[in-house]
Amino acid sequence: MPQIKKRSVGIRYRTEAGEIDILCLDSDNNFVVIELKRNKAPDKVVAQTDRYIAWVKENLAQPNQQVRGLIIAKSLDNHLAYTLSQRQNIAFWAYSWHLRFDKNIVQSELVKSTAADVNSEDTTNTK
Repeated sequence: MPQIKKRSVGIRYRTEAGEIDILCLDSDNNFVVIELKRNKAPDKVVAQTDRYIAWVKENLAQPNQQVRGLIIAKSLDNHLAYTLSQRQNIAFWAYSWHLRFDKNIVQSELVKSTAADVNSEDTTNTK
C-alpha cells in the first residue's frame, strides 16, 4: 500500500457531499479520503466515505488518479468489519493513545521556565 504523504490537500475539506475530515495524496499521487471517528466506527461510515470518494473522483481526480478511503477510529463494530471485508478501496486503521503525567518532569520544566522569566524581567527592569 502506498504511504500517505505528509502534506494534505485539506483538513475539514468542504464539499457538496459533506465535509471530508482529511483529504491528502499518497506517495503515488493518488487521493486518500480520511474519515476520523472518535470511538467505535459504525458501518454507516462506509456510505459516508463512499460519498466523499465519489465526489473527489468527479471533481478533483485526474483520469489516471485513484481515490481510496481510510477510516480511523478507536475500534470498529462487527457490521463494519463485515462490510469492509468486501471492499477493496476503503481500509480501517485503529488508534490508541496513552496519556501519562510525570510530576517531576513538569515541576523541573516549570522551575526552568520560571527562572528564565525572572531573569528576563530583571534584565528588562535594569534598563
